Amino acid sequence: MRNLYHIVVIASVMLYHDLAFGQSRPAQDWFNQAAHEYVKQDRITALRTLDKGLSEHPGNAPMLKLAE
Repeated sequence: MRNLYHIVVIASVMLYHDLAFGQSRPAQDWFNQAAHEYVKQDRITALRTLDKGLSEHPGNAPMLKLAE
């Protein structure tokens, strides 16, 4: 159980570091999240997610197609 705690702490620190120092999420992550929201009939949230993803990855063809 102690090892699991350490893994969670290290993962959290790595995530914070990436977010704090401006490293963006991969385009595929944004697309997957938006597609999941779209399939769950949450189109407004999907469009917001696509907007954020496209702000980090402008011109990404799969996200643009999903936004249509």
